[in-house]
Amino acid sequence: MCFIFYYTSIIYTILSSFKIPDIKSLIWLFINGTFINGISFIFWFKDLEHLKSHIISNAIYLTPFLSLIYLNIFLGQKIFISSVIGLMFIASSIIIVSIKPHALD
Repeated sequence: MCFIFYYTSIIYTILSSFKIPDIKSLIWLFINGTFINGISFIFWFKDLEHLKSHIISNAIYLTPFLSLIYLNIFLGQKIFISSVIGLMFIASSIIIVSIKPHALD
């Protein structure tokens, strides 16, 4: 971890400049860190206590769906056909693994 911080700090210093985020960005960072990541991890660990891990592990791959929807609703980002195709690959993979959970063993 220290090596990653060291090398990325050097690269960022050479290739870019430090800029303090505006208040709107800081608010979104707080919301993301607290609600989206923080609360979701609490639910994740609670679910692991009560459900089978192979079911819960597939749920993490639903994150791109939710992210795309949130980005569209809250930030107005366009949904491109490439995103939809990628999400279809993710969804089909989740379905395949859920139908035959031991097919890859």
